[in-house]
Amino acid sequence: MLKFVSTLAVAIGVALANKELFSLHKDLIIRPSITRNETLAVDFLIELQDVINPNVDRSIRRQNLFAYLDNPEDVKILLNSHIDVLPPYFEYKEAVDDQGRELIYGRGANDAKGQIAAQIIAVEELRKKNQEIVKKVGFLYDLGEEGLYDGATSAQEILPQNLEYVIAGEPTELFQISSHKGNMGFEIRAKGLAAHSSSPHWGVNAIEKLSEAILKLESVALPQDKILGDTTTAVTKIKGGTAVNKVPDEATAYVNVRTSVPSEETWKALKESGLESEWIDLILVDDSHDPVTLDTIENWRPSQTMPVGTDLFAWKQPTVKKILIGCGSSGSAHKLDEHIYKQELLDGVDMYVELVEGLLTGKLKVAGEHTKHEKDEL
Repeated sequence: MLKFVSTLAVAIGVALANKELFSLHKDLIIRPSITRNETLAVDFLIELQDVINPNVDRSIRRQNLFAYLDNPEDVKILLNSHIDVLPPYFEYKEAVDDQGRELIYGRGANDAKGQIAAQIIAVEELRKKNQEIVKKVGFLYDLGEEGLYDGATSAQEILPQNLEYVIAGEPTELFQISSHKGNMGFEIRAKGLAAHSSSPHWGVNAIEKLSEAILKLESVALPQDKILGDTTTAVTKIKGGTAVNKVPDEATAYVNVRTSVPSEETWKALKESGLESEWIDLILVDDSHDPVTLDTIENWRPSQTMPVGTDLFAWKQPTVKKILIGCGSSGSAHKLDEHIYKQELLDGVDMYVELVEGLLTGKLKVAGEHTKHEKDEL
């Protein structure tokens, strides 16, 4: 059973004034923060702050981080990303590619500790230019984005009343994201009849039944959307069998679905696909989240859609504009060679400075409902 995720509110201090971007980035990566075990990275971020709210119970180990300069109700813009990363952890390493470009490897290098580092340094750059303007900026770094979504969900209870924008940082190659796919998970559960492996004809092999169902899944026509494109499936976990000399009577595969249409429509198509049989059941096992439509800035950077999901579905405030943009490529996220180029981090800082300053001064404005897509998908 998951424990409630508390939110730790702190005030942004001057401790970051002399922190270099790459140093901060490294400090975040070398502190593992795999989902459910984010404490090291959270505590490090807290230590960067000047004043800690004495009314918060720090004995609760899983905490979001909400930071602001002066008064939380002055906050108009929240810079947001997630502290947690996927397993396995692998260490920080710097390298140079064959084109002479410097890059940084490590779990979370771009998804999403690169975003956090770029956002924090961007606000520091803004603070040097205009102390008053950053009173309207806060940070919200949440937990559990990599599948649990408990951090963003609980954080909705403490959002500033006057909040106008949330700028979520994910690796998008500095493209604005106009919408992204939804997410759902189901299991293919195969039944069989147990028998001794020396006489397999006396049983029904559940692993074989499961394998047949997985192959059939590839040919199932799922709903499409003219903007988000295909709904996609991926078998990401599989288990079956209890002994090497027994024909298995149970086997299960977990299927992750990235939906381009409402989840209810996708699930209906799966249930009517003919995959189920005497030996096969489809069971919905996770909460489903529909595709998310996002806000973009007019006459600024190009926009496109994104096949991956985020926890922005948890943001239900109708008056808060949701903007998704970040540095680095989602192509390296979740991989064992996850990396980000140093120049991408620098470009990310510049982008966040431009975006936050532009929104607060009125130089940048949110576009209307009809957004031009320079590319169909990231």
